[in-house]
Amino acid sequence: MIDFKNLTAEELTLLAEATALALSKGRSAAYISVLSDFLSSVGDLLSLIAAHQGYVAELEEQSEKI
Repeated sequence: MIDFKNLTAEELTLLAEATALALSKGRSAAYISVLSDFLSSVGDLLSLIAAHQGYVAELEEQSEKI
């Protein structure tokens, strides 16, 4: 597993670029398009999970103050 807190923004960008190149090498445009849509969906769901976790944490902090 990658420890993202130890990567700079530039390193993270390069990692994303290298990953995209590796996943697309030798693949058809149609395959790359489907993979792109799939990974976008995964990213959207991860964002939703993170937002929900933040919301729940905020609610818990507010209830502790009462």
